[in-house]
Amino acid sequence: MWDAGGPELFKETYMARVDGQIMYSTQLVSLERAIDRAQGDALPSIASDDEFNAARAAVGPHQGYLVGLTGPWFSLTRLAEAQLAVQAAEFGEPAPPIMRMIGASGVDQFRSFSVGVNAESANSVMEQTISVRFPERRGLLTLIPTDNKPFTAPSFVDADVSSLTMMQVDFPKLFPAVRQIIGSLPPEMSQMANMGMMQAQMMAGPLLENLGPEVYQVQTITKPYSATSMTQYGAIKTRDEAAASQVITGLTQQFGMASREFEGSQIWDIDLGGMMPMPAGQGGFSIGLGQGYLFIGQTPAIESALRTAANPDAARLANEQRFKDAVADMSAQGLSYGWSDTRELVEYLEWMGRNSEEIYRAQLEQVFGDDPEFQEFIEEDIREYRENMPEFLKNIPNLDVVYRNLGDIITEAQNTDDGIRMKVRILKP
Repeated sequence: MWDAGGPELFKETYMARVDGQIMYSTQLVSLERAIDRAQGDALPSIASDDEFNAARAAVGPHQGYLVGLTGPWFSLTRLAEAQLAVQAAEFGEPAPPIMRMIGASGVDQFRSFSVGVNAESANSVMEQTISVRFPERRGLLTLIPTDNKPFTAPSFVDADVSSLTMMQVDFPKLFPAVRQIIGSLPPEMSQMANMGMMQAQMMAGPLLENLGPEVYQVQTITKPYSATSMTQYGAIKTRDEAAASQVITGLTQQFGMASREFEGSQIWDIDLGGMMPMPAGQGGFSIGLGQGYLFIGQTPAIESALRTAANPDAARLANEQRFKDAVADMSAQGLSYGWSDTRELVEYLEWMGRNSEEIYRAQLEQVFGDDPEFQEFIEEDIREYRENMPEFLKNIPNLDVVYRNLGDIITEAQNTDDGIRMKVRILKP
């Protein structure tokens, strides 16, 4: 439904039962035509649409599916652009180049999005196959590499992490893609945008030229649980570590930051100046460079990763049986992959839910400290939090059924001739 003053959509929903099927629609005429088709009337149907059939075929055999086609949305966008052009002409203003910008960004290449679902397979509780179809990689789509990388855990990943994700980004193609988008803007807008982009390219361009394509996201949950148990960091492959160090040093010196040596690598600790206070026990925020990677994230997590990478005898995720078993059914390589320990994540989320008031209090005390002047405010805020707490947090059910039936989650993505195909699987425990 639109905000007050605009047209109301989805105000009414119509439902019907036809030969054992339940149908619903937000438009009565659409539902009536669907009933006619189900009863055998020879009306135009989506089943004869080539893109629809290609999208379904892309996700393979499935028990349930969802398909979204972009063609109607682009048609609607062109219609809106034409209407805006008429309105702009009335005021002597240039028409907004909506479709030109969409084309420059590469978004116009998207043809369909589809999901196929199977409730159970040999080793999975549930399996989803997701397809995004686009015939050409233009604009921002050029940032998606076509080369495959091995699905292995890097040497810096500790044995006790709770999740690991690898994706690929062709960083050197970022500024060319942005320039293409800027070129689609009206002249008065593109001139200002080009000036800003030139400054950004001077600062970050040399660094981006030395990064990627592998990008890793790592998460760890430590016990005993606390508000600061979950730590995360990212790691980006570096092509030339010495060149990257020179660029980072130049950038950080502008903010008065100096590097320190750690396990044969470099760390730049970032002073956020109170803009983003970190919870007590979670350390600060840092940039690390070493072992062929650029690290960004919480300081203790980065130090742990560099320590593990520098120690040949350190316990690593790659050698953990739980990780080997989970990824055994995955492809050996591809565009991206992910693994997460479902039980560990759900257990921590359950603990956070049952202790949400204490966590909120700790966050307030971290911001305001123990100054008596703020104690009354903190207590009042806690009372309001307690009164407005969602019901599901007040009555969290026993989650043993989740632990008994759900195992780790694994994902993988592969390049195809006409886009990307991804698989998401919840394994059996």
